[in-house]
Amino acid sequence: MATAQGLRDTFYKMGFNDREIVALSGAHALGRCHSDASGYVGPWTGTPLLFNNSYFGLLKGLAWVPDATKKNFQYKDPSGNLMMLPSDIVLIEDAGRARVVLMPKSSV
Repeated sequence: MATAQGLRDTFYKMGFNDREIVALSGAHALGRCHSDASGYVGPWTGTPLLFNNSYFGLLKGLAWVPDATKKNFQYKDPSGNLMMLPSDIVLIEDAGRARVVLMPKSSV
C-alpha cells in the first residue's frame, strides 16, 4: 500500500515539493493504465484523451473502493468504469484515513 510518506520519499529525491507532487499527479487526467505495461488496468477519467480538471474532481468527489477483481491493488469508482492507484488515493487520505494529506480541499 502506498503511503503519503512513501510518495514524498520518492518525489522529494527528485526535488519535488508537495504542491508539485499534486500537480504532477494531475497528468493522470490523460491516458489509462494498461495491464501489460504496469499491471494496473483502466482509465482515471471518462475523458482520457482530454486534459482537464476531471482527475481531481473525480478523485475528491467519488467514493473509491478497493477493486478485488484486479491483479494489482487499485481502486474503482461506484460504476466500476474508472480506477485510481493507491498513490492517487494518498493525495487525499493517509493510512489512518485522515482527510487532506497532500491536497487541501481548496485546491480543486
